[in-house]
Amino acid sequence: MLLRQAQGPQNDANGGYVVDETTRQRAVAHWEGHSAFLSLFDETAGTDRTAIIRAMGTAIENAEKHPDISAQVLDIVTSMNLTQVEGSIKRLAKKPIATKNRVLQDAIDSYKVSRIIATLTYERIRKIYQQLTTPPACTNPT
Repeated sequence: MLLRQAQGPQNDANGGYVVDETTRQRAVAHWEGHSAFLSLFDETAGTDRTAIIRAMGTAIENAEKHPDISAQVLDIVTSMNLTQVEGSIKRLAKKPIATKNRVLQDAIDSYKVSRIIATLTYERIRKIYQQLTTPPACTNPT
């Protein structure tokens, strides 16, 4: 299993999930940012993929320890449209760190906007676009 439930002191440090040694070494040796994560995600299924998503939720919620890492994970979640961690994002948004760290706040806002956009219909998006691009009518003709 890619991620396994941690036992003992490791559990406290990372919220209950650790990456197995082979995967950790592979990630360190071949780290290429988002593309490395996407490759790893694409290679998993079932319980391994569920474990990755849970670990991402844990990383997001542990923003007090590593806000920049949480923001990066949140950017990945946003780009992949993963709604399974929405509860973690909502809990994070209520924490003081979410308003104190600008990078983290921007990542949370981007996720919220992406969720709003995902619910809009084409017609609604077209109307919003027209409203934003149509000049205002002149109310004081001279």
